[in-house]
Amino acid sequence: MKDLRAETIMVKAVFFTRESTAAKDILHVFLTARITGMPVTDSEDNVVGVITEFDLLKALKGGKELWDTPAWELMTKGAITADVSATVSEIANIMTEKNIHRLPITKEGKLVGIVARPVLPPVKKFAKIGGEKVGQPGGQK
Repeated sequence: MKDLRAETIMVKAVFFTRESTAAKDILHVFLTARITGMPVTDSEDNVVGVITEFDLLKALKGGKELWDTPAWELMTKGAITADVSATVSEIANIMTEKNIHRLPITKEGKLVGIVARPVLPPVKKFAKIGGEKVGQPGGQK
């Protein structure tokens, strides 16, 4: 279990958007899929940013008209990603050090999955994280 990797725990059916997608369409996905953010990709599936409900709120507060505003104007640029070979420990470190809620997972630079914070506690319970055994199935320590 200590060698769990991103490809094992990631969600492969990822909600994502393109740089040119209008804010109204992004908001529709947020509301219908009940998510709060997603990766933004270019036309070749390279992750170029992340857009969240917080990005939309900041834009609204700044007086921006969101309806037809493209994602690239609103997103947080320079997304932090991890490769499919990243360990659970590496993923946990990235997410806590950078204070991020979702981590796009890439293979050869292309978006292939995502890991969200709620996935990590159950995984950590059964994996060796940071050299410390946290727990095992059946309550063994």
